[in-house]
Amino acid sequence: MTHPAKKNVEPVFDFDAEVARVWRDFPQVKNKVIFFDACHDARLVYPETGAEREVIEKFVKSFDAKHIMKSAFDRWGEKNSFCQPLGAGMRLLYILMEKHPYDKISPRAPQAQETAFVFDHELGHAIIPGADVPTNRSECFADAYATIRHLQRFGADSPTIGHVVNNRSFDLVFREDWYGRSHFTSAVTEKILARRHKIDWNKLSPQRTADLARKFALEYEMASEALTMLEKDFQPLHKKAESIAKGDTTPLKELAEKVLSTESSDVFKYGANALALYVDQRTADTVLQGTYWNKVRKKLVKRSKAFNRYGAPSLRKMLMKKISSPFRGKI
Repeated sequence: MTHPAKKNVEPVFDFDAEVARVWRDFPQVKNKVIFFDACHDARLVYPETGAEREVIEKFVKSFDAKHIMKSAFDRWGEKNSFCQPLGAGMRLLYILMEKHPYDKISPRAPQAQETAFVFDHELGHAIIPGADVPTNRSECFADAYATIRHLQRFGADSPTIGHVVNNRSFDLVFREDWYGRSHFTSAVTEKILARRHKIDWNKLSPQRTADLARKFALEYEMASEALTMLEKDFQPLHKKAESIAKGDTTPLKELAEKVLSTESSDVFKYGANALALYVDQRTADTVLQGTYWNKVRKKLVKRSKAFNRYGAPSLRKMLMKKISSPFRGKI
């Protein structure tokens, strides 16, 4: 007797189950962080019935959660996910359960993986002290938490999570300066991924996971002054992401020339990270071909070895000789 071949079933992000898990793991946030499905008209996600739910539903109606969501979408010019502080420790957390405008992890990742990363990122804003203010540090907290949670959810060998370093580097180089700078977390997430096989992530308790994410961010976030200098170095390339998406390779060639001529290890590293999305066969969704790009690939390998061997000047290292942050070192 023959049996029909089993179809690969696409994993599904179960929003209600995820909220129930948050209540279990972080009971202090129940009824302090209120979850909404941004794809279904700001549907309240509250996996319980009874008096408590009725109180929350009445509270939600009092400030019109749908209006807050739509106003945010209008402000950003597109749908997105976000964590909205209300004051008195209350937060509204909206999750877009569809493809996001900007990739967070690999574009080849199942949609459920990307949604889980976004969910964990926004939850990180809500549960990590200091992560609810609009700063680069708070984005580092959130991405660090989401990266560790991805390793817990999908394993240290997950092929899709490494793109978080490349995507945030790409944003710094090619998107609007306010967005790229505020969401530049690559300096932190690369350190987490460098230890992906050295830490038993699944042995961490939920609270220890949040604490470790905070520690990684405080330890490895790029100093504000260094980040300012790095962002200015890439300023001529800002706002060119849309033209690249339409097939224009000119900005990528400009970045390649900058990366291959710079004497700054930070410019080289994060510029090369952004470029890898188009030239690295291990990373790129569609690899750029031709004589020019073949030469670029060879030169990138050669320069990378030279930087690793001789240690060209790093903006961060130079600045940190003059700047000491009370948040660096052990926590």
